[in-house]
This record gives sequence, C-alpha cells and structure tokens, in this order.
Amino acid sequence: MKANGGFTLIEVLIVISIISILSSISIPRVGSYLNNLRLEKVTSKLVSDLLWARQESILNRDSYGILFKENGSGYVVVKGKDNPQLLREMFLEEVILNEITLPESNRLEGYTREIFFKDLGSLDGHNGGVGVYLKGFGDRRVVFSSNAGELNVR
Repeated sequence: MKANGGFTLIEVLIVISIISILSSISIPRVGSYLNNLRLEKVTSKLVSDLLWARQESILNRDSYGILFKENGSGYVVVKGKDNPQLLREMFLEEVILNEITLPESNRLEGYTREIFFKDLGSLDGHNGGVGVYLKGFGDRRVVFSSNAGELNVR
C-alpha cells in the first residue's frame, strides 16, 4: 500500500521554527527602518521649508523666516520680520526639534527661536542649527551657515 503524499508533523514543525527565527530577525530591522523614515521625513520637510523661505526672500525681496516652538513640537514659516505673516505651520508628533542654536525670538507667543533670510537669500546675521530627534532612535542635525544661507544636514 502507498503512503499518503502529506508532510509529517516533524517537517511542519521544522518549517514553522525556521519561519519564526527569520521573522524574529527581520522585524526589529523593519522597526528601525520605519523610525529612520520618520526622522528623514521631518528633516526633509524642515530643509524644504527653509529652502522655500530662502527662495521666496530672493524672489520677493522681503524677509522670510521660520519660528520654532518653545517645546520643540513644531514651527511656522512667516513672511516679514517686523510684523510676521503666518504662511505655513508644521506640527510634530513623534519627532521633536531640540538643541536649537538660533537667536531668541519673541515675535509670536510660544515661539522662542528664529531664523530669517534677508532679501538676497543670506541669513539675517546668525549661524546656528536645529536637532531633529526621535525618542529612542537618534537624531539628525540641520546646520545653517550665513554664507549665502547655506544648509547642511548631518
């Protein structure tokens, strides 16, 4: 008599064990990858908004800037230094902005640091930087140079 063409219990258990081992190795890597994407997304958005503000200052020959929230939970893009007009607002949930080494600001309530671009695109007098931090994962640093408003990400 011929045996049925199925798998034995031991073969099934070995396959399940192999799948479990491979899953336990790959799942932490996926989590790390997703955290890296979150950090990269906020960093890219901040750099994009900074470059946009710089470009607008050149095109419109007016001051454009970014004001950072006191608690690091976001920032706003504004037009005009003396009487800032709110253009964009960015709220952060999992990522915070820290180690902001920019001039102090009191232009809008709750926003304590600022960066402004002059009408030709250079920074309005101060070098500095902003840390973009994801709790338990790491950080990136956006550095500003007053040489023509140059930006670097580290």
